[in-house]
Amino acid sequence: MTDELKRVYAEYGQDAVVCNGWRWAPGSAMFPVIGGAVYNTECESFGCWAFQTEALGMYSHGDHPDLMMAPDKYDLPNADTIVLYGCNPAWSQHSSMYWLKNAQKAGVKFVFVGPDYNATAAAMDARWIRVRPGTDTAFLLAVAYEMVRLDEERGDIIDWDFVNERTVGFTPETMPADATTDENFRDYLLGAYDNTPKTPEWATEICGTPVEDITWYAEMAGKNNAVMFLHSYAASRYLGAENLSQAFMTVSALGGHFGKSGHGSAAIYTWDAGDSGYRLIQHVGGDYGYVDNLVGSPAATGPNRNIEGNSWWSSLADGKYLSSSEGPYDLGSSDVVGDPTKLRANTPVYHEAREMPVNPRLLVQTNSNFMQTRGNLSTAIKVMRAADTCVSFEIKFSLTAQFADIILPVCTHWEGNDDESWGELSWPSPFGDGNGRTGRALLNLMLMEAGFPPIAFKADRESARRYYDAIAAFAGDVEHRDGTALLRLVIELEDQELGKRLTLLG
Repeated sequence: MTDELKRVYAEYGQDAVVCNGWRWAPGSAMFPVIGGAVYNTECESFGCWAFQTEALGMYSHGDHPDLMMAPDKYDLPNADTIVLYGCNPAWSQHSSMYWLKNAQKAGVKFVFVGPDYNATAAAMDARWIRVRPGTDTAFLLAVAYEMVRLDEERGDIIDWDFVNERTVGFTPETMPADATTDENFRDYLLGAYDNTPKTPEWATEICGTPVEDITWYAEMAGKNNAVMFLHSYAASRYLGAENLSQAFMTVSALGGHFGKSGHGSAAIYTWDAGDSGYRLIQHVGGDYGYVDNLVGSPAATGPNRNIEGNSWWSSLADGKYLSSSEGPYDLGSSDVVGDPTKLRANTPVYHEAREMPVNPRLLVQTNSNFMQTRGNLSTAIKVMRAADTCVSFEIKFSLTAQFADIILPVCTHWEGNDDESWGELSWPSPFGDGNGRTGRALLNLMLMEAGFPPIAFKADRESARRYYDAIAAFAGDVEHRDGTALLRLVIELEDQELGKRLTLLG
């Protein structure tokens, strides 16, 4: 692969190296350092959540919308009900299922919203609220209508303290001071502006959800129930879904399901889901989206060029694409500025759309199965067969791997990086961040080459704690690294291993 990369760069240039993978993942983030590549935008991955959440006041980190807004996984058992909206983690997010099962064992009830009763709904014994694909906004509008109606009839549904203090625009009294209209969301639900009340009867004609299920969902979402609303991004991956994220968060807000134990409203997503380590208490910032800059340069050599995900295969077949963003990978995070060993990889510069050339000679697939996820399979096959070389980083013999010339196996979610300070188990190490297992294996190799037995850094809780403390002391600025604690730990553990062997030998 190294020789082929050199050849393609020399003969064709950057536009001939095409990578369908996360630009900041170790498998694909090496390309800007060595010469650049053409990527895909993945704009359809998060759907409308990627564009709406920051504008609506929800936290967003780069292209990871509203992750970590829900309480950490240890808080899941404190909910009364967990809503899985358009999710199927039993199929696609196995690490999340561990935490959901913990909640189930604690007595938490589950609700699944989606068009089919999937594996997750079955595993969690969830009540199924069926909604036709692409009609979720209508369903949620009717839920909000019912919450208003039920609250007017008997109270204790809407958390008015939260609505009045923490939101704007629901009633005339909560409109922003600089609003140029008095149109508010409650009156819209009641049909004041379009003569169409958003009743369950109105919604069921659109979304197919039974009226009684809409009313039940509205009651469940009331303020006196501890509810976590957890969504994936499937429901917003269609044209016209711009209002879905607003409707989802509005229902959550009406019940006051933010910022309290047992309550939440956010994505349930493996990537930053707080499965272990410091991610439970600290959202990932500038300390994850970089690669080791092995060439020693603080600036990348190749621009970040992107093809719209939906036009991926047609663009590669045509040899051109419409670009609206590019730019060098930069040191864009405050905590990595000035450190040439850390390179940010997710800072595109947007510009007026213009046509760009692409010449797919070397195709690299990482962190995805782009033959199946990009659509247009017949064109995909033609592009793959026409390329000089296709490389697949894969854990299984996927469709993409079947068409690849070179398959490079990577770790599965369960056998990858086990460095708890990093928290992820899915990185194809080396050499991005989080190579704990690789580092310990190399050190033991050096010890054995010197005639010493291998050592177990994490043989017990105390050793593990000292190991992580020693690693932390050694990390960071080169000039201020202190390897004393790590050296002492290695010596002590080696002494213990030698002692065990001397005892066995008598």
